Amino acid sequence: MTVNLERQLKIPAYIPQSSLGPDITLVSPTTMQLLLLELRVPWEERMEEVHERKREKYQELVEDCKRNGTHRACGCGNGCLGPLMFNAEAKGQLVRLSEGGRRATREKSSFQHGLVFSSRPVKIQEKVCLRIERSVSGWHGALRIGITSVAPGSRSLPPLAIPDLTYSQGYWATLVPENQCEPRTELKLWVCRRGYLRIRTSDGQTHIMETQVNTRDPIWAMIDVYGQTNTILLIGSEKKGFFSTRRSCPVLTIDATEENCGYDILPTEKPQKIPEKQTPASIFCQNNGHNRSMERVVCLSMHADVLLCVCGHWCLCPQCASRVAREIGREDSRKTDPSFPLLSKQ
Repeated sequence: MTVNLERQLKIPAYIPQSSLGPDITLVSPTTMQLLLLELRVPWEERMEEVHERKREKYQELVEDCKRNGTHRACGCGNGCLGPLMFNAEAKGQLVRLSEGGRRATREKSSFQHGLVFSSRPVKIQEKVCLRIERSVSGWHGALRIGITSVAPGSRSLPPLAIPDLTYSQGYWATLVPENQCEPRTELKLWVCRRGYLRIRTSDGQTHIMETQVNTRDPIWAMIDVYGQTNTILLIGSEKKGFFSTRRSCPVLTIDATEENCGYDILPTEKPQKIPEKQTPASIFCQNNGHNRSMERVVCLSMHADVLLCVCGHWCLCPQCASRVAREIGREDSRKTDPSFPLLSKQ
């Protein structure tokens, strides 16, 4: 263990402050678990009585930790895979978590900044189940699903999984067809022993994506709540063995109802503009030497038929062109502002 004594150590913001002072505190920022150890329980007599008193002493602190997204270590036994929710410390700018970190909602005013990650590494053959709850009919494209061997929170998050993260080492993602991303749809994703990402859609088909992930390394699930997909719910996970099936920690069942599942429309007010320094200039532009009939940049669902006048790139379909211009800047700003976000630096 290496400790830098010259640097002032800071307690993470998601851990509540307390004067109770347990003897040992173990924290996992990856799985968002907190373990409190109290060593002053007398062994000779009244052990059970003192143990219960200590439990009551820390009960309020435990509740504070839960509200901040930190959970106690799983006590379900060897048959449990552990708690599973979205990582509260590594999520897109426009993502809000609820239902104990199991529900992720992206603001309707934008199609991007919706990245979320699993709170802990998923095991090989552990099937993670998601449900799409709400969609915004005004956007194009839908959910992106992937995996990463890079610990969430170790880097700043870009707006998109594809291509922003998939251009970096240790990230793999693929799109889910729009017709498989309707509200109430359930999807399963898992990593097989050969390192392939498998996604099972509601029609029973299993889509396979080859990756170069090392299955001996920790692997996190990565979901981009993108485009028309607005809200997803993490239902849980399971891993089947020869003689038994292991599951993630039991959680309250949330049924799909008319209230929490359905379609929304784009807000009429002007969308909130993301600061330009957080929107890389090369997100949307592709080399104009590519075959334009096959280019799919923003929604990855339609052909790119719109030409950007200044740089000459074909990188947007008609629907995405109008919506991206409305969110990031005025359409005529490309003529007067050389830093217009749709143009890549030459």
